[in-house]
Amino acid sequence: MPEDILKNIIELVADVFGVPVDDIDAKSSKDNIKSWDSINHLNLVLALEETFQKKISPEEIEQMTSVEHIYQLIKEKIS
Repeated sequence: MPEDILKNIIELVADVFGVPVDDIDAKSSKDNIKSWDSINHLNLVLALEETFQKKISPEEIEQMTSVEHIYQLIKEKIS
């Protein structure tokens, strides 16, 4: 299950930010994805909420600075 979560997050990140899925991994972050701006960040939040059927708080949204952080957040929410 955790690998499926990470795979889904990677696919969402690639889709929202318009980058090849092969270019995204757990270390991908707002520092190394050029299209990771505030608008796309909110688009990612919406996509994550829809995919995982979980609400993400404003505090959590601020902490979502990398794929790894997003993975940890989603994993906690669904377990």
